[in-house]
Amino acid sequence: MPKQIKRRELIRRLRLAGLSGPEPGGSHEVMRLSDGCKVVIPNPHEGDLDRSLVAGWFAGSRSPRSSGTNSADGETTRRHGVSFHIVSIDSPQCSLSCRDGQLTCKTADGERKLPLEDVASIIITSFSASIHSNLFLEAAKHGVALIICEDFKPVSLVLPANRSTDTLLSRALLKLEEKTIARLWQQTVDAKCRNQHSLAEHLAPDDRVLPALRDAAWERKPHKEAVCAKMFWQLFGRSQGDPEFTRDRSSGGLNNLLDYGYAVLLSTILQKLFGVGLDPTWGISHAPRERYTPLAYDLMEPFRPCVDWRVVQWVRQHPEAENWEVTPEFRKWVTGFPLERVEYLDLELDVRGCIEGVVRGFRRAVLGGDTKFYRPWTPRNSKWAG
Repeated sequence: MPKQIKRRELIRRLRLAGLSGPEPGGSHEVMRLSDGCKVVIPNPHEGDLDRSLVAGWFAGSRSPRSSGTNSADGETTRRHGVSFHIVSIDSPQCSLSCRDGQLTCKTADGERKLPLEDVASIIITSFSASIHSNLFLEAAKHGVALIICEDFKPVSLVLPANRSTDTLLSRALLKLEEKTIARLWQQTVDAKCRNQHSLAEHLAPDDRVLPALRDAAWERKPHKEAVCAKMFWQLFGRSQGDPEFTRDRSSGGLNNLLDYGYAVLLSTILQKLFGVGLDPTWGISHAPRERYTPLAYDLMEPFRPCVDWRVVQWVRQHPEAENWEVTPEFRKWVTGFPLERVEYLDLELDVRGCIEGVVRGFRRAVLGGDTKFYRPWTPRNSKWAG
């Protein structure tokens, strides 16, 4: 690109690239691809547009389903002044509406607003949310998805008519090579095993299986996931005073606590998958079946040790085995783990934001057919804080 470019020439080149428009988009005009990708166009200036202005502007422009704010991707877009938010409505009781192009959320604590043109999707986990019909209409006009949850798990997805499918993403999924799928899964397994070793090193630094677990976690061995899991759960049980512990859903006790925590994690993964437009019924390892979401189960694997650590904290506060039941107090405790702070790509985010960053990276890897964009979470060090 030359150092200076006329606005008319910029629009011409974008049309050659397949975009239509420009059309009104709020404070600035926008151009769009057929799949809904929106590019914000600088307003007319006196003279030509400087290269640095154009580069900075488009660095902040993203598809409504490929950028955000509460993630590593979002931190980048926000610096350039243009961002598309995945908005989570968590207040127990609230009223949602849209006035003058502003998403408005009223709670007992007051009112908050956000321009709807800056929103990619709205995740509603509130137990009692009143949604004004005008919000559905305005969200549809702006290409915004509404994800409505029950007990934090998505149960309804409201999409604009022109976003019922994602053509580019669907084609990319269908054309994804087997070797690319294998690499994506290998990255996922590597991250899970290394996270298990990191947590095990914190729980029992002198345990006899720790050296073998470390070797298995960092080497490329067949059946690596199963080998690491066997050693990890042996160490986990001994660290909690139960040397006979086995990971079995029907065994009760610690297993019940873990299962409930994993259900909360699964719900959070599903929220983010729907938020960026990924179909969770397509997976890279877990087999598809009726009413199943294999991609969510795939991408949650590296985050399982977060749940394991949360359960360990609960057990340390409630050492008596008869207290290892899924009580209302435990549910309240474990559902808070997505708000724990972790490091991801040189940023400090909550687990929920980290999950969003990972999911966005996975989507980008699928669209580009390049696994380098997928960065599963692993802690930068072995310090598992409270």
